[in-house]
Amino acid sequence: NRSANKLNKKTEDLFVLDFFNSTDDLKAAFDDFYTSTTLSEATDVNVLHELKSNLDDLGVYEWSEVESFVEKYFKEESDTNFELLVNGNKTKMQTKIPLITIPVEIDSNGEINVEYNNRSDNATFVKVVARGIPSGIDNNTFSNNLILNTKYLDSNNREIDPAVLKQGEDFKLQVTVKHPGSRVDYEEMVLSTVFPSGWEISNRRLNDIPQNEDSNFEYQDIRDDRVYTYFDLAMNKQKTFIFNLNATYVGKYYQPPLSCEAMYDFSVRAQKPGRWVEINSEK
Repeated sequence: NRSANKLNKKTEDLFVLDFFNSTDDLKAAFDDFYTSTTLSEATDVNVLHELKSNLDDLGVYEWSEVESFVEKYFKEESDTNFELLVNGNKTKMQTKIPLITIPVEIDSNGEINVEYNNRSDNATFVKVVARGIPSGIDNNTFSNNLILNTKYLDSNNREIDPAVLKQGEDFKLQVTVKHPGSRVDYEEMVLSTVFPSGWEISNRRLNDIPQNEDSNFEYQDIRDDRVYTYFDLAMNKQKTFIFNLNATYVGKYYQPPLSCEAMYDFSVRAQKPGRWVEINSEK
């Protein structure tokens, strides 16, 4: 390890790694020790020298730390050893693979009970991911440090109930997000509006709809069935967003909850409940 004198670090001989062989030879050699090795072209040794020099100058590590990592990484004790209990069924596993996925199934009561016991000296990180279609309606509504109001308007700006619409009817969703005036200005906000599959979004960028040049959002991601709107919100201020829609397909559809939150502060969030809506050939 070669470190800066100003950091009072000791100086040792520089270790040089010379990549003389071809990319295929390097990959074959490293595959014995790593789960994946990807090289697309020859390595520029100058880049390696510069990177190591920058790290040395900052005193990021001691060589003893590198040796300790290598020793632990390649020792048999470095394996991940754990027990997993899922709905009463126990599984024991020992592996060198750094990331594994274990599928589990719900029991007859529609539940999953998982217990994880780490049997090794290494730290392990467990993530439980659940995917599926919600049964029934998500009628949860909440307002945590944020005020969220919605209103539906017809083509004449009269307020309507979108629970039952006539096929071909144009209407608008008006969403107002208000800062309650406590804490600080909110940054990195996202408004998630997911619409029933029977409604179509009138994209201002594609259709002949006048656009407001003074848009009060930073970016808007418009997809087939949803719109994500990104913006900031100052204290005691509110912003209103308009979404132009059309009742296109006859049938009964589920409208998911409408929500708004600060992307990096889970304590700032609000949600309007989901519901069923209908589109009829005659209202």
